[in-house]
Amino acid sequence: MKAVRAGFFTGLCAVFAVVLAACGDDNESAPATSSSPSASSTVASATFAPGETKAPTAAAPATSEGPAAPTPVTPQLSPGVRRIGEGTMNFTLVPNVNTTFDPSTFPLEQPNEKPPCSAFVFAFGWQVTNPYPAPTDLALVWRRTSEGQTVEVARGPAGEQNVGCGLLEAFNAGTSDVSVSVHYIIGSAGG
Repeated sequence: MKAVRAGFFTGLCAVFAVVLAACGDDNESAPATSSSPSASSTVASATFAPGETKAPTAAAPATSEGPAAPTPVTPQLSPGVRRIGEGTMNFTLVPNVNTTFDPSTFPLEQPNEKPPCSAFVFAFGWQVTNPYPAPTDLALVWRRTSEGQTVEVARGPAGEQNVGCGLLEAFNAGTSDVSVSVHYIIGSAGG
């Protein structure tokens, strides 16, 4: 019965996301979701809450199961890479559904500073905030797709990674929903 209710709720959320997108509300964007267990959802840009565009959010509130999750690590850019954008995002991953982000569409401090693909750097730190502490069977996988090639770039309940131009995918290969908090910095190499 829980699976039926969860599937109904996920489907209802997907319909709500489509309705919001169709309405064209320029002040907010909601990540797309999918009710199909093998489907993919695409997030064109991060969903921001007021005050979340420049600094990581506070630790997630404690749950009845344990302590509060820490904030994600602040990612670091390599020497010679100039910071041109920074933000946070929070989302929930349903099991066996890919959630895809296009970091090149995320807000920049100066919108006209978008670097060419060859100079684009996306540094991100992530933390699974619910459940926390993460169970041993948690399987959060990050993949990057560029020029038709998809490669795994990181995995685990928390960490940090720098990637170049391309689509970034979060995949929950586990058996239950997980909430993830991400702190990212966008950079331009060589300038």
